[in-house]
Amino acid sequence: MGGIETVCVELRYDSLSAESPLSVIWPGAERPVLRAVGAAEVSAVEARHRGLAPVEARYSESMARLRVDVGEALASLIDGPERALESALVGARRRGVRLRLVVRLVGPRGEVDAHHPGAAWRWELLALERRHLFRDGGVGPELVVQLGDRDVGPATALPTRALRILFMAYSPEGVQPELEYEAEEDRLLAGLQEHIQDGRVRLSVVEDGSLDGLRRRLSTGKYDIVHFSPYRYRQLRQCRRGCRRGNTTSCI
Repeated sequence: MGGIETVCVELRYDSLSAESPLSVIWPGAERPVLRAVGAAEVSAVEARHRGLAPVEARYSESMARLRVDVGEALASLIDGPERALESALVGARRRGVRLRLVVRLVGPRGEVDAHHPGAAWRWELLALERRHLFRDGGVGPELVVQLGDRDVGPATALPTRALRILFMAYSPEGVQPELEYEAEEDRLLAGLQEHIQDGRVRLSVVEDGSLDGLRRRLSTGKYDIVHFSPYRYRQLRQCRRGCRRGNTTSCI
């Protein structure tokens, strides 16, 4: 597959429009598409995101399914009855090029809108036919999400050639049960494995899980991201009123 074909879709948000606060525009399509999105559809997408957040926080078994649900809701919103997204994907595949999808989040006149709801949406989860679009290691489509209508320039490589991530799991002394350090590290490695193998991510770990160890790492190295996994657990206990419930350490 050679070359990259860039396709833009604009989401214009007008907070003063109660009935159709969002407009989806595919300006560069063979047949330019302009579709008004009703408040109910916008609310449904936001409800999907609200339902996903607590599931991700506790690593529930339903997380993968709900992520696809969110991705399909977003794809449906920009695809529309014209199937604009699907047409762009099929066209790029037919021409033997890689599709770069640029999602532009703008105000009603094309200006930057820092309060655009789409800025909080999980565009990386875009999915069609129960499959995420951006999951095949640089072979499939490429995603760019931006505020404003500035044209996307060529990609710029990081000076280090890899994103430097420092990871630490932390558990206070004397608190039981202790945090499962290896399990926390395994979750992060599973999510980053593909990027680590490709050389796009370099992961360092504070092995002793202490604040002193974190300080030493930060004073002797440079990192782009510090991923901190703090102690957390839920405990089943009985309060003085006789009820049994899931709580943190402050139940009684």
